[in-house]
Amino acid sequence: MTKITFVHVRSCVASRLIRAILHRKLNHSFKISKSHIMFSNHQTKGLLALVLTTALLSTGCSWDKLEIPEPPEVVSFSADIIPIFNTSCNAVGCHAANGISPNLSVASAYADLFNKGLVDTADPSASDLYSRMNSSSAPMPPQGKLNQYQVDLVLAWIEQGAIDN
Repeated sequence: MTKITFVHVRSCVASRLIRAILHRKLNHSFKISKSHIMFSNHQTKGLLALVLTTALLSTGCSWDKLEIPEPPEVVSFSADIIPIFNTSCNAVGCHAANGISPNLSVASAYADLFNKGLVDTADPSASDLYSRMNSSSAPMPPQGKLNQYQVDLVLAWIEQGAIDN
């Protein structure tokens, strides 16, 4: 018998679909367990790869769903917001010292955001900082919109009063 080991797909729809396709295509010539498929005759690797890929890509399991985590109760400017700026805004050279305003480097970001009027704690969702990060037509950074968690983190920081902590 040929033994193929695969990642257990839990007991979701994909597992049932794999079983049904193999049963139909291989004419009862296999045994399936939680972590193995056993073949009693020699089937081509291509057929197995096609069947498994088709089954896994054509179904969704509950654990495949992406859940965006909630921002922490207290969002820290230095621990949560500055790393976003470092990775996406000033590291690429755009909003760094001697770059495009505002300067979002560690030493200047907080002061520049407020001096340029980019943060509105009275109406956080209307803040230019948040609006530009959340824009669908001209998102910042221009090389690709931040992920939803990062955008939510910035909004939560502004909603919490945009404290320099």
